[in-house]
Amino acid sequence: MKTSMSQEEKFMMMTTAPLPGLISKLAGPTIISMLISSIYNMADTFFVAKIGTSATAAVGVVFPVMTIIQALGFFFGHGSGNSMSRRLGAKDTKTAEELAATGFFFALLCGIAVTLTGEIFLDPLAIALGSTRTILPYAREYMRIILLGAPYMTAQFVLNNQLRFQGNAFYAMIGVISGGILNIFLDPLFIFGFNLGVSGAAIATVVSQLISFVLLLIGLRVSKCIPIRIRNVKNLRQNLMMIAGGGLPSLFRQGLGSVGTLALNLAANPFGDAAIAAMSIVGRIMFFAASALIGFGQGFQPVCGFNYGAKISKSAGSILVLRENIFRSSSGSGSSRVSVCGDIDYCFPKKRSGGDCYRYQSTAVSMYDLAFERLDHYEQYAYPDNWKDGKSQPSGCVQTGLVLYSCYPYSPYGIWNRRNRGC
Repeated sequence: MKTSMSQEEKFMMMTTAPLPGLISKLAGPTIISMLISSIYNMADTFFVAKIGTSATAAVGVVFPVMTIIQALGFFFGHGSGNSMSRRLGAKDTKTAEELAATGFFFALLCGIAVTLTGEIFLDPLAIALGSTRTILPYAREYMRIILLGAPYMTAQFVLNNQLRFQGNAFYAMIGVISGGILNIFLDPLFIFGFNLGVSGAAIATVVSQLISFVLLLIGLRVSKCIPIRIRNVKNLRQNLMMIAGGGLPSLFRQGLGSVGTLALNLAANPFGDAAIAAMSIVGRIMFFAASALIGFGQGFQPVCGFNYGAKISKSAGSILVLRENIFRSSSGSGSSRVSVCGDIDYCFPKKRSGGDCYRYQSTAVSMYDLAFERLDHYEQYAYPDNWKDGKSQPSGCVQTGLVLYSCYPYSPYGIWNRRNRGC
């Protein structure tokens, strides 16, 4: 597949190429990107762990903030990207340019707001996220630097998704994996070589993310994608409604990840720094396990958008058949793992310590969330009847409520577990 094509060539590829091969070509770079990102996250945790348990726990405590940054990036990136793919399929380049600029610059503004808010309320935020007295100095040190990169980190997620939704997953991959690989080498250099400790890990992260941001901007130009110009920020009400319609499910899903991590950190807090550090490590491993499946779903999305925008019923019908097969496979796998974990948890509730009980419960909830995440992806991008500009899909809201109810230890379900089942 050519990596640099005109808009007309992209349109022909997205609407006429055989679907299984096309989706595989688009999914491949995305899967590689996500695997590299997850490996970098695990490497980051590995090097920080050499400093000490409290430092490892601090990375886990700050992780919900990084997830919020990602959630905002996905909101504007998925929201603008999926609308852009439909507009490009309909050959409405003007609206696509407006969506690209609006998503990018509003993401930058939201990132600046996160930076200012976080820096002003640094200590209260670190404590609210679950820091103990021994974790707090590390969390403060790490989060102060991470927050400085929030504006371009948020915008980076937008660029990545806009490239991918225009059929240029290759350039999106180059930008993401370059930053990830660079981070793996910068971590030991800053942490041990310059003796900067936790601050070194944070500096390595923001520097590598800045490099990714620059490379994605270059990729946007080289790949002949829709350019981002500030003069195209117009028709705000209409375009923001379209962005919200496509981006809210992603915002809910990623925001839920932040709330879920926060809840687990608070639940682990009474058990000490080691328990919070363990949560941080396990979270990285779970992301690695899910990354390939998520990457395949993301390769599926731009094909749906282009074909729906072009109103090609035959291709859309084929997409729906393929979507059903993917959905059954992914949701069936997730549901089976939920059932196994849930049955173990139900049959042997008092055979384990409190910490183990939380581990089993969080595993089951995470697998349940994985199945719902697939539903959210395919409802948002694969059902033509649900593609209503300016209207978000309900699954993100439903998912948020269900998993919050199940996961948060102080919800009615969590209280019942502790009182009746020894959790």
